[in-house]
Amino acid sequence: MRQGFARTLARASCCATIGLAVQLFVPAARAEVATALGSPGSSASVRVESSGVACPSAEQVETALRHGGVSAASATTGWVLSYGNASFGDAARQGASVWMDLASPSGQLVAQRQFPNDGSDCGAIASAMSAVVDRSLHELGWTRGEALPESPRSVKPESAPVSHAPPPRPPRLIVGMGPAVGTSARVGVNLLLDARLQVVGPMSLRLGAGLMAGDDSQAVAGGRARMTSRHVSAAVLSTLPRGRAHLDAGAVFLVSIDQGTTENLAVSAEGRRAALAAGLVLGAGVGLSRRWRLALDIQGLRAVAGADFVVDFDSGRKPVLPPPTWQGIVCAKLEFVAWP
Repeated sequence: MRQGFARTLARASCCATIGLAVQLFVPAARAEVATALGSPGSSASVRVESSGVACPSAEQVETALRHGGVSAASATTGWVLSYGNASFGDAARQGASVWMDLASPSGQLVAQRQFPNDGSDCGAIASAMSAVVDRSLHELGWTRGEALPESPRSVKPESAPVSHAPPPRPPRLIVGMGPAVGTSARVGVNLLLDARLQVVGPMSLRLGAGLMAGDDSQAVAGGRARMTSRHVSAAVLSTLPRGRAHLDAGAVFLVSIDQGTTENLAVSAEGRRAALAAGLVLGAGVGLSRRWRLALDIQGLRAVAGADFVVDFDSGRKPVLPPPTWQGIVCAKLEFVAWP
């Protein structure tokens, strides 16, 4: 009797201990599971909005979200998962697929999907929606058990490679024409034509000529000596570009080809000569377009070489019409970039 009573008492004590352990452990375990999966009060919650879709139902979607660690929320603000039947314009095919959108609290669309739906497995569609939500949130840096981000983190777009366009090629060949005025009657008022070729770097060679002849004369012993002149020039220039404008500086050489005759003298005379002058040239220009430019230059020259004209008359011989010691030329031109 005593042994049977002891056994009964031991069994009752063991059951009481087990019951107490279950009462203490089960609520704690439930709390841990609720924390892991996300309870209704958890901050990791998404509001589900169904547009009259029966498959899957809103309850199925909420259950799938809870299994993924996100609970369903009833708040009017926060993350929103909305879904509905896709319409293809044919009433018979409406509901053949389901669309879903996941939007952040700021209203920014984070994910958008469409799932085929023949009504046979609504739970699979709900699980697919939960998987999309889980992946989208993890891509934003969310970890299960933490609060959902307020808005998607802005991703800095990759900077597009900066394309450095090659600088425009400098003009290689320029042709210009314009009026010129010289201090010497040999140049006078003339029309100049020149061509300029880039040699290397900023250096270029310019060749030009006056299209009109210059006239000069001198009285000699009751008669007159006359001279007709044409000139050609060559210049070595260095160019300094400044945007659409440019500056030029360099050396210039002027060759005059003179034809002399006499009038009303006892002994008529006729002859030719060449005279050389050298000096400096300064110029400036501005581009009107890719092809057309306006330019102005000023030349200062000094005679370097040249023979005298000598005429014979009764009292002897006399040199006439010597080359000018100094002369200046101002020219304005319209230039055309012929190449490239």
